[in-house]
Amino acid sequence: MVDALKRKVNGLLHRDRLKLTEAGYVVADRLDILDWHDAVALLVEHVANGKIPAIVEPEINDWHGNVIAQIDPDKSTVAMSDLLAWLDTRSLPAGSRAESVEQNSQELREQVSELEAKISELANELASANARIDALEADRSEGKSRSKMLQVIGAIAIDAYRVDIHAQRMTNFGDMLSSIQTVGADVKEDALRSYLKDAADLIGKPANR
Repeated sequence: MVDALKRKVNGLLHRDRLKLTEAGYVVADRLDILDWHDAVALLVEHVANGKIPAIVEPEINDWHGNVIAQIDPDKSTVAMSDLLAWLDTRSLPAGSRAESVEQNSQELREQVSELEAKISELANELASANARIDALEADRSEGKSRSKMLQVIGAIAIDAYRVDIHAQRMTNFGDMLSSIQTVGADVKEDALRSYLKDAADLIGKPANR
């Protein structure tokens, strides 16, 4: 198929003017466009934009005589010299291609570097977030432990010493404090009272016995 295209192009190069449909073969060959229809469409687009000088004929409906397209690629023609000049602007010299490849490679390297930096930044943010989560979990665990401790202290006060921890003035509070200090625990009155008040928030007031 490639050889057939080459032969077709070689047969057209000696012509002074070509229909756009014929010029499509030259364009497909020079620009490595696989589909001839795409090459013709590219030509029509650039003729319409005034980038390629051409003698333009509209496409007319044979039955009704109305114009259905401003450019009929089978009737519009382009000079071979204008076509080749346009193709020269579309084809980069070997040196320019090499520079373009190098530029693209450099841009890709920069993009990769930016992505790596962003990944590193996100990894650091994730590590920081995990550390905060661990700290919150530890605080929550510590809070649960203190809550259990207060409930135990409150339960002992109510059951063993008959202390009414929900009252403003805790009956039998002195007995409990004395017992605690007697066994050598260094607990002050204010501290024990504070513990029992906190325990009262966690333990429901029992029914009258």
